[in-house]
Amino acid sequence: MKVIENISEKKWLEILDRKKEYSFFQTPDFSSIICKHIKNYEEAHKLFIFDEGTEVLLPLIKIKHLSVRLGKHSREVAYNLVSLPLGAYGGLISANPISDEQLKEISNYLISINTMGILIINYPASNILLSNIFKIDENKTLVIPLNCTYEDIWNNRFDSKIRAEIRKAQKEGVVVKEIKDDEIVKKYLLLSDKSMGNWAKKDRLPIDMIRNLIYNQNSRLWVAMIKDELVAGVLMLCSPNEMYYYQSAMNKNYSKFYPTKYIFEFVMKYGIANGYKMLNLGGSGGIRNVEHFKMSFNPETVTYKIQLLTSKFWDKMRKLKNYLQK
Repeated sequence: MKVIENISEKKWLEILDRKKEYSFFQTPDFSSIICKHIKNYEEAHKLFIFDEGTEVLLPLIKIKHLSVRLGKHSREVAYNLVSLPLGAYGGLISANPISDEQLKEISNYLISINTMGILIINYPASNILLSNIFKIDENKTLVIPLNCTYEDIWNNRFDSKIRAEIRKAQKEGVVVKEIKDDEIVKKYLLLSDKSMGNWAKKDRLPIDMIRNLIYNQNSRLWVAMIKDELVAGVLMLCSPNEMYYYQSAMNKNYSKFYPTKYIFEFVMKYGIANGYKMLNLGGSGGIRNVEHFKMSFNPETVTYKIQLLTSKFWDKMRKLKNYLQK
């Protein structure tokens, strides 16, 4: 097995093109953007090539936790490898079936890396598991299938309450448009920053990172306007088979007009018209209001696997640190 670390964008995209079904998070663009804007992130992707030609890509981000200064130089002594962070999907990507023997070789390679731990968050449509030395956990996401007509969604997915809320938004003059006009993007980012400040003070995403995601060719931004005021927005990250609901923002003063739910009517119509298989709403992160909002669309629950390998040495160090801090 040959391992390549400096993977060209061309090679990466070739593998995705052959794979057909993948997430926006598994593209080189996502890794590049997050590493550009989060200072302790560094790209550490691996491409495994086997003798008979099978290629297996593993997107990985190195998250640096601890370094020591040695003279003029700083040396990393502790880091994690994650595929992928920020609630994103990673996992092994291959257009060909991966044999048990090949999975064993990949597992042995990953085990040999001197790291605090390796976390692999699988894409739901591709739950490939490594050796049983990895601890397996499970999480869930909420999806709305789009291989139907919008009338099917309106009649069978939406209940009477959400239909009434959409009608109220229309009656109150809420206008929805898909747009990336610089002035609109600026207003959305201000609203997004304020919205994140209300619940994600510690883990809020860098605004410049959100800006780069908005201007990516595979993202879509819908906004809701009342006259000239932007009152809500929704950012979707798209791949050939799915639209992923990554972020939204809303002016709470206009919540009684249900602008965000009205935006989703346009998002679903767009997804159906453009051949997307599903709208992935993501999870709720344990936030009750987020879960209530997503469940209002009567989505289906899909599970995916999370694989974790931790270093025994760093486990002991963490336990010692926790003990000393008591």
